[in-house]
Amino acid sequence: DAAHVVGGAVSGKLYLWQLSTGRLLLAWNGHFRGVTALATVATDGYLVTAGEDAILHVWSFASLLSAAASDAAPPPRALRTWTAHTLSVTD
Repeated sequence: DAAHVVGGAVSGKLYLWQLSTGRLLLAWNGHFRGVTALATVATDGYLVTAGEDAILHVWSFASLLSAAASDAAPPPRALRTWTAHTLSVTD
């Protein structure tokens, strides 16, 4: 959405920031290897991530924001995961 920015790292970690303040809201292990692609489906509230680990994940922004709002929340879990790729997934 227009209020948040998402980034990925070579470590496989994903990051969610609040755009208006620059505050890091959430950091979580999304992939086993480097993140190679990020895409948002803003109309449906989804984040799609891909990595060198040949995995594609779909995340719900609502669940990410919920995890960011609570220190006791478990790490985010992908809504859907595809693992049948033989090579890293890129954009």
